[in-house]
Amino acid sequence: LHPYGGALTVNWMLFGSSNKTMYAPIPVTKRFQYREEVPNNVIKSIVKTSDFRGIRNPHAVSLETSEGTVARTTHAKGQIQKEQFGKTGASDHMLPSKVLLLYHYRYLSESEYDRKICERGHMDKNVCNHK
Repeated sequence: LHPYGGALTVNWMLFGSSNKTMYAPIPVTKRFQYREEVPNNVIKSIVKTSDFRGIRNPHAVSLETSEGTVARTTHAKGQIQKEQFGKTGASDHMLPSKVLLLYHYRYLSESEYDRKICERGHMDKNVCNHK
């Protein structure tokens, strides 16, 4: 974050299950090779700790209000991420992808996804079948 400080927002690149149904003891980068064609608009924020004030949501942060402390995007050198000041601050619709992306493995194999949902639950409903 030098020389700017503040935060850097990074868009997600989503990976799917690659039609895998069972777990295999292989690194996810080898198991799941297929991804979306374009980056996702959802971001994660990398924050300079001295500029961190709090968490807005799992994707965006609140920063100290000192001069020059803003969230920046990887779209262009030093460019301010304007959506950080929006309703949620959780997205960057410019979809910058030439410098940095966060690979997000949304779904692992079908069996791993089912297990995760049963253990952690789902935000909308109880979908565990307790087989």
